[in-house]
Amino acid sequence: MARKSTNVQKISAKLKNTDMLYHYFWKYLGIAISMFEWKGLPKEIDYRYLEYILISQGMAVAGNSTLGVPVAGMVAPEGRFNNYEVPRYRRYYTINGHTERFDSKNSVMIYNSFVRKGDVYDILLFADRIAKLMRTMDVNINVQKTPFIVTTDKAHEASVRALFNQVESFQDYVVEMPSFPDNAIQVLNLNPPFIAPELNAMKDEIENELLNYLGIAAFSSTKKERLVSNEVSSTQQTVAAMGNARLRARRQAAEQLSELFGTEITVDYCENLQETIDTLKNNPAQTGGVGGAGL
Repeated sequence: MARKSTNVQKISAKLKNTDMLYHYFWKYLGIAISMFEWKGLPKEIDYRYLEYILISQGMAVAGNSTLGVPVAGMVAPEGRFNNYEVPRYRRYYTINGHTERFDSKNSVMIYNSFVRKGDVYDILLFADRIAKLMRTMDVNINVQKTPFIVTTDKAHEASVRALFNQVESFQDYVVEMPSFPDNAIQVLNLNPPFIAPELNAMKDEIENELLNYLGIAAFSSTKKERLVSNEVSSTQQTVAAMGNARLRARRQAAEQLSELFGTEITVDYCENLQETIDTLKNNPAQTGGVGGAGL
């Protein structure tokens, strides 16, 4: 019975670990996908899906489909590359099995950044680090309720487990003294330190590092107090450079798409982020920003 209970606890812990990881992964992936706003794209093209493909795979293709409508989505480079390492032939494919072969005359390659790589693995890496910190914080907080190790004999194991289950669910537990004769229970006090605030501060630092990587300048409240104007300006310039690596790659594709589809297509930070960018340009010492825009 004890072994079965232990196995259930192990499975439950693994599920909580996985749930925590994907909670933060989907959270940060959503932020990354929502940063840019495309305007002027043909109505048949879903820019949300386009951003999802760029973030997850690092590249996409858009062109005029044989179905008679413009399309944009997943791509597999085929054939020769030109002098700029852009494939002359591109295999467009969809999740439902449709596929077409495009070339440089009837399609445009779109890249997530000038590095031409996706961000999904970096987001997963940061999410994993943060999830581990948060699970450690959960354990540290939980151990404050039972800051000791209890040993007992087989005859009283069920009673001790019941006691701990009551404590775990924040219920009072009362036992009669005869239930636990002398030496039936031995208690080792762990005196665990309460380090949840420090862990939460570390989580904020890693989260800010991820946001800065995406081009969103973010500072913890304690760090803001220590930064002087020159340090803030220098940090914002670095973050702006990281954000521009993704924005400029999209703008390059937008120019080519405008020629391909015969309409004016533009891309920029989404509206509320752009407002903060404009504010930041007038006040370079202000902290926070996406490519300079605040969060």
